[in-house]
Amino acid sequence: MTNQLMNRYSFISHGAPTMVLDHQRGAIYSEWSQKSWPERSPELVLVVSAHWETPDLALGTDETRDLIYDFYGFPEELYRISYPAPGSPHGRKSLKEFLESEGLKPELSDRGWDHGVWTPLYWLFPGRNVPVLQVSLPRWPAERLFELGRSLSRWMKSQQSVWLIGSGGLTHNLGAIDFSGRMPVPEPMHQFQNFVKERLENGQLEELIEFKEKAPHASLNHPSPEHFLPLIVVAGAAHETGGLKPEYPLDGFELGSLSKTSIDFV
Repeated sequence: MTNQLMNRYSFISHGAPTMVLDHQRGAIYSEWSQKSWPERSPELVLVVSAHWETPDLALGTDETRDLIYDFYGFPEELYRISYPAPGSPHGRKSLKEFLESEGLKPELSDRGWDHGVWTPLYWLFPGRNVPVLQVSLPRWPAERLFELGRSLSRWMKSQQSVWLIGSGGLTHNLGAIDFSGRMPVPEPMHQFQNFVKERLENGQLEELIEFKEKAPHASLNHPSPEHFLPLIVVAGAAHETGGLKPEYPLDGFELGSLSKTSIDFV
């Protein structure tokens, strides 16, 4: 993206927390980050994660805190992972004031980062030196989340370099995955993912916002919508810039039906 301020807008299907143990996948993420920020790291990574839903908008911790291991039944080494990146007191204060000027009332929280934040960042910035600020996923209609993305984008224009990341999953039905890894990808998952890509590539964002009604097999791919909605936020932010086109630094599926597709709007 050729932009004087170098802001970027991306969506990551973060998958299972075991991605921090997957060095092959990690290498793809690290290469993506280095390509995105070839000269210097961003001043802030702003993350909207599926794993922090709130009634209304909130901004997370502005300092390093203990991670949240919001999963169970995984290898013990995952619960020993640390990611002591700095927070951003200035970024949180600036964003809060801007959102208030737009008529929003974000609350401030000391909540640490959940695995929707630290699992992708573990590979994107392994140096753990880039400040992080998490934005909650408010339980708002998709149309309003799209507008939230536009607001975040307008704030980003006043910053030097921010990477807005929506962290969720392009498909997310935990009851349909196959931990053996032998199951072929079900056709309904292919159809849903292809629908999303086509709408993004053609700029048909209204149908993306109305994915529950318009997308094939929407309820099968997302029995609950929280893993899809971070994409709506990022799509709104990208739209605010004038319409960025999607690229796929990571694509395909894992565990049969779980998308690992990541989207970079450039």
